[in-house]
Amino acid sequence: MATETKANGSPRLFEQILEKIKSLIINEHLTSGDRLPSERELAERFGVSRVPVREALKILEYMGILDGTQGSGFYVRDVQVGDLFNKVNFVFAATSKTITELMEVRISLEADAAYYAALRRDEQDLAAMQETLQAIRRLKRLNSNQEEDIEELRQQSNNFHMAIIRAAKNSVLQSVYVSLFDMLQVSRQYTFAHSTVSYNSLLAHEAIYEKILSGNAESARTCMAEHLTEARDVFVRSIVDEEQKP
Repeated sequence: MATETKANGSPRLFEQILEKIKSLIINEHLTSGDRLPSERELAERFGVSRVPVREALKILEYMGILDGTQGSGFYVRDVQVGDLFNKVNFVFAATSKTITELMEVRISLEADAAYYAALRRDEQDLAAMQETLQAIRRLKRLNSNQEEDIEELRQQSNNFHMAIIRAAKNSVLQSVYVSLFDMLQVSRQYTFAHSTVSYNSLLAHEAIYEKILSGNAESARTCMAEHLTEARDVFVRSIVDEEQKP
């Protein structure tokens, strides 16, 4: 599959680094548990700064190809060569069109999940949602620009949505959603490298929770659809901007 390029025809730098790391794993016959060279060593080897190397390593970690442990580098996980090609090729194919299509499916799935969650949720489900909302409120009050705080904020938002999926009590829906969300997360890693959860998003989370808490299924479905439609529009604008960069 051809590498997705910017509008001027040149591959994005982190994509070039992804390709180089993929070749390194294959050509040097690295297997499960083998350690990659450090971020600094890779940057020197590829003749680039550490920023695109860091982006590429994080994407590969999201895809389950690498295992990153704080302070000890990145290690190859138990993946087949075919999996490596398929997963990296998906990143190259993640354009504004494919992201829009993925988000359209997510809107449908999560709107229905919110509907069924309002009908089927139990006290444990509500507690899980409330726990994530409290964490998001706390992090928003910090108003921190630290990378770890922003990442935790995103993770807590993800946890809130996953709590709703579980509350729907539908194993097929949950399985489909997890696969879809994995693909979206890979795309998000470079599209939303510096994004965070907005205040409007927090208000939307609160509104969805209240509808689920009160058992108002139709309103829960509507609130979730509106929330994710807004997120989709922001998401697509960001990736279009990325594609148009010189």
